[in-house]
Amino acid sequence: GEENRFHHTYVQFMADLGTRSKQAKTIAIQRRMDKLGERYCDGAINAMEYLNGLSFVVAKGKK
Repeated sequence: GEENRFHHTYVQFMADLGTRSKQAKTIAIQRRMDKLGERYCDGAINAMEYLNGLSFVVAKGKK
């Protein structure tokens, strides 16, 4: 968890890539939520899978 996150950030820093901006993170979260909504509306996932997916997206954003 934390060690992997540090390593990822370190590699980005050493490659002079920087870290993702808040806006980029927000866009990524919105895309995940939109995709879940599409899958739910298309019937590819049920309501429980949709809610579980949303909770995962929100929890992942809290790191």
